[in-house]
Amino acid sequence: MARSLACPVCGQAALVADAARVARCGGCGHRFPADADGVEPTRRPPDWSPPARLPQCPACERQVSWGDAHCPYCGLEFEDEAERGDRWVSPAGKPSRRRRDAQPHRGRFLAHLGNLTLTLGWLGCCTFGTTAVVVLPLALTTIGLCGVDLRRMGRGEVDRGGRAQVETARGTAAAGLLVAALFGGLYLAAWWLR
Repeated sequence: MARSLACPVCGQAALVADAARVARCGGCGHRFPADADGVEPTRRPPDWSPPARLPQCPACERQVSWGDAHCPYCGLEFEDEAERGDRWVSPAGKPSRRRRDAQPHRGRFLAHLGNLTLTLGWLGCCTFGTTAVVVLPLALTTIGLCGVDLRRMGRGEVDRGGRAQVETARGTAAAGLLVAALFGGLYLAAWWLR
């Protein structure tokens, strides 16, 4: 049988099974002990908003509080943004490419898109250049996504560890576009001149 508990953070109702030891609020995600008696949930205040997404430790990738001076899990010491500048420090004391609140990079995904573009471009020699119809939007999308990620890496919003993969993906997508245009143009010219 399920019972209703009020979240101590936001007051939203959380349905909990009788055998559960920990309850999780569906509104704010807060976990709290479920051993209390069922309490009638309270209404949230009108100015309430869910808690902001917490940053991650660059070493162990667990969520930490914004105000922490060091990671409570691995002990990595965080620097104050004002004194850090544009430098990030790893647990070994070496400059790191990742800051706590940076989103993960899409380097591997973009590298796969770039390789697919190049492969389809080369297949254009066997398919009479028809793959150019697929390569054109795929290449432009890949090049655009790479540009967005590189700009966000420059601002520190995305993990800088994938910069080489993203730059390579942009190059392979451009090469695939050129190869597809070459084969498509050659077959179009051959068809036109026959």
